[in-house]
Amino acid sequence: IPQETARRVLPRRLEPAPQDLTAPGQHPLMLMYGYQWDVRPPWQKWPGMDYREIIAAVPYVRWVHADPADARRFVHMPRLYLDQLLPTVLGWICGYAKRLGRFRVQADEYEVRSRYGNALLSQAKWTPKGMPGSPDDFKHFAAVRDIFLQTIIGKTAMGLYPCTQINFDLAGARMQAIEAKGEITASFLSGLPASSYDVPGIDSTPLGAFRLHTRWGLIPPFDCSARP
Repeated sequence: IPQETARRVLPRRLEPAPQDLTAPGQHPLMLMYGYQWDVRPPWQKWPGMDYREIIAAVPYVRWVHADPADARRFVHMPRLYLDQLLPTVLGWICGYAKRLGRFRVQADEYEVRSRYGNALLSQAKWTPKGMPGSPDDFKHFAAVRDIFLQTIIGKTAMGLYPCTQINFDLAGARMQAIEAKGEITASFLSGLPASSYDVPGIDSTPLGAFRLHTRWGLIPPFDCSARP
């Protein structure tokens, strides 16, 4: 997306940081159409939460007027839609901009509508390419691996900027290249224009589309504002 668009969807204390994944004047935007299952604290023995979720995430973000010595790069998620109330409310504690939506999901198709009004927010279709493998089997994944290591920075309704860290089990993950087509509408996120996309697979480009099956663990909110 244009860098100015990325700037508009970020909170006022954050800005796009330099990166080399896109051309000058552009900035990467990740769209993740997900299914989360058995999400629970590690000490909980009974089954956890299952829910569908779509995430818009802007990686390579930094504090406005950051100290030049502060090399940290964050991911900010300006919008998430879920189909279950409890994980939505819990996300607010982390500063995640979660909202409830209506989902229609099939093996190769995903549609999300607003909870009230039933307005189309996003839809996508994808076609698998080749055999699944480890993320390391895809040479272009090395260029975007760093995004999965970046700390997530949120913003609460009280104006706080808590950080969380998701530790993805990339060593045990399974990945498959896909070709993806879809759209996001103007109702999805204020400041993000309606657009359609046609994305080749990660087997052919670093900013390609892929399916990822992985476990993850969340480090709860912590203060990341004061020091590197």
